[in-house]
Amino acid sequence: MKKQPKKKNNNLIFFKLNQSLLLIYLFFLPTQLGKHFFFNFSFLQGVRSDYLAPTFYFLDFIFLLLICLNLKTILRSFSNKYFLLLILMLIFNLVTALNLSLATIKSLRIIQWLIIFFLFKQAALSPKKILLTLFISALIQFFLVSYQFYNGHALQGIFYFLGERYFHLSTIGIAKINLLGKEFLRPYGTFSHPNSLAGFYLLLYVFILTKKYFDQAFWLKNLVLLIFSLLIFLSFSKTAILVFILILFIFYLSQKNSCRVCTITHLFVITVCSIIFLLGQADPLSLVKRLVLANQALKIIQAYPLFGIGLNNYLLAQTKFNNPLPGLFNQPVHNLFLLIIAEIGLVNSGLILWLGKQHLGKQLKENYLLTLVIILTGITDHYWWTLPQNFFLLAFVLGSLKKG
Repeated sequence: MKKQPKKKNNNLIFFKLNQSLLLIYLFFLPTQLGKHFFFNFSFLQGVRSDYLAPTFYFLDFIFLLLICLNLKTILRSFSNKYFLLLILMLIFNLVTALNLSLATIKSLRIIQWLIIFFLFKQAALSPKKILLTLFISALIQFFLVSYQFYNGHALQGIFYFLGERYFHLSTIGIAKINLLGKEFLRPYGTFSHPNSLAGFYLLLYVFILTKKYFDQAFWLKNLVLLIFSLLIFLSFSKTAILVFILILFIFYLSQKNSCRVCTITHLFVITVCSIIFLLGQADPLSLVKRLVLANQALKIIQAYPLFGIGLNNYLLAQTKFNNPLPGLFNQPVHNLFLLIIAEIGLVNSGLILWLGKQHLGKQLKENYLLTLVIILTGITDHYWWTLPQNFFLLAFVLGSLKKG
């Protein structure tokens, strides 16, 4: 009887520590500070590729702490037939992959994704704490993005330790935008590309907008949405901005008992702001490059239709093609679905869809706007699969769908 209060205190300490670590993970999710390790398989035709290099991120350190705190919960979550089926799929993919090492790296990341998914699914984080964490994190990104856009180069300093890479307007291959006759740097923040930044905050925007349990912190919610929308605009990602407008029209026009005049005014202002940012001229060959990459992906799928070329092996297979345009070397196809099918094949892709329907079918149907964001941005880019910030953001968002 005397030990019961002590046990309760230990449980409370564990609970608070676990919540704090999850919020810290969420806070640093937009960052990419990490150590890359380059092996023989990390080079393509003599050029090293970050995509193929095993990397230990600061977030991985937090992830390991979370595993230590939640080991029993994780093992219990994975002790089901669906997880065992996924493991068998991953093992089979390793056997059939062009390069075993590359496939192993991605397989471990997928298992990590599932753990993050289950941790946030079972977490009891308060909406106010989530909003406050996201607000402070996004505010830092907004400051950095604004500086990069105005000055045309990276800030560095302490932001190096958040993963900001060094670049300037004259850096080869850097993303630029021509607006009103003047060339500007498309800001990266601490992301690998402005499109990745835009997709990240677009998905978060729709998640916060549509989940009713954030309404209890009304003013903080709207402040967070404002910062997210500014980051989406400043990325100059045409896809993200167009999807942003579409989502807002669907959401606000579907709201019952809302002020129609307020809704129309809000949508009008958003549309005008969007048009201003959409007027910018980026790479004129962007569409052509995407079509070339898509054609190469289709050829890879045709050659390996059933089980694919192996996880993380896409760039290895792509080296067989001669790229007719500059800037295509070492780039995955800018289509999430073609990339996944090329790597795991039609059979495994079908099984993944079936598993997703078993676990998330109802939630994705109810949260159709989030599903729409992933599909529409996935058609034109690959960051939900290849870049850690976007990849693990999906784990947080999908794991949190049942709440509210």
